[in-house]
Amino acid sequence: MNVLYHNVVDVLTDLNLDDRVALSTAHYNMGLEYVTSTDTNDLNTAVEYFARSLVLLGDKLLNRKTILPIIGVLNGLYFAKKKEKDAFKYVDLALGCYVLYMENYSDPIHIPSLVDVKEEESNPRIILNTLHHTTLQELGRLYLKRCKDKYKFVTYMHNTLNIRLTDMSSNKTKFDEKCLNMTLTLFDLSRNFLANDLFPKAKSHIAIGDYVIHRFDEDIRSEEKESTS
Repeated sequence: MNVLYHNVVDVLTDLNLDDRVALSTAHYNMGLEYVTSTDTNDLNTAVEYFARSLVLLGDKLLNRKTILPIIGVLNGLYFAKKKEKDAFKYVDLALGCYVLYMENYSDPIHIPSLVDVKEEESNPRIILNTLHHTTLQELGRLYLKRCKDKYKFVTYMHNTLNIRLTDMSSNKTKFDEKCLNMTLTLFDLSRNFLANDLFPKAKSHIAIGDYVIHRFDEDIRSEEKESTS
């Protein structure tokens, strides 16, 4: 793999994008073999594979063919360097790449499946959603530890909740138990605004959380009345 990598890097500009992504994905997958280890040497090996994966992608970081390996690699670098103070930057960048991609492109293309490489999951949309869920999960954990500097994460969650609540109101969707998770998220987001002295925004998110609870209570009572009438 080392010889192949150095040979490829020497002629990187001559490779077509599909070959570059396939080789990048191969290095990413090799990194995954080491990233779950607790051994420092293994983690350093994982970082090296992930770094090579990025080099192979070059400047082609945001398109339908490259988005899957780039987010996967950034998540992988976070896990490999989790103990370092600046590890947060990798999942923060992964979130930024995801948001920018979703604003400009449609479903991703999974290059390995096009060249007959068998993987456990080959649906590109499911792969992207899984990678993005991992990014959000880790950002959420970091946010609960220190909420003050997670602006990108807070903005994303705020926009996502706003879209969801707007759709529910427009479609007259009933507020069920799942909405309680939205309420908890709204209350958690208010911590960031309080930490940054943005009291009106914190108050607004708490008020919206209270509204969701109120709507949930109303809908539950309405269902109970209908079932007993």
